[in-house]
Amino acid sequence: MAARVIPVTSPKSDTDEQNIQLPCRCDAPLKARSDEPCPVYQDITFDAEAVIKAAGAAPRLDAISFRNHYVASISVMQRQARPEGLVWVPVLREKHLMRDAHCEDDAQATTTLATSDFTNFDSGLCGVAAGDDEGLPVGSLRFRLRQPSPTWRSYELKHVKCIMRK
Repeated sequence: MAARVIPVTSPKSDTDEQNIQLPCRCDAPLKARSDEPCPVYQDITFDAEAVIKAAGAAPRLDAISFRNHYVASISVMQRQARPEGLVWVPVLREKHLMRDAHCEDDAQATTTLATSDFTNFDSGLCGVAAGDDEGLPVGSLRFRLRQPSPTWRSYELKHVKCIMRK
């Protein structure tokens, strides 16, 4: 199932007083290899103490809002604890952000993804402090960014906001 895009102008936008913005850190895009083309990842991590302070005892991630910067499509993975250890679990596969990867008409649009449309997603993991040697805690999100057009030399997600609905 593809994630539903919530228009920013809707009553449930990220500026609505019914929303709590969860503290998160969005890393700069990181290339998986030095050669081209290669996968580009952008991680979002949560400070469990800050999230619980902002949202209360039972925080949950309900939506992610961001401004696109020339990313054609994304996939999202969540860091989850499994019997075999901490693993990256795909929660959203191939969500197109641009109608045409070679045109900039919608290349800088703001998008909000509802996590209720993700599969295998645990919305409460943003308040968990466990981690491992990789340094990324449980509940972290990893966005795989794709841009097949050679026109755009850099691309990323900007102004990322993690939202909990009251």
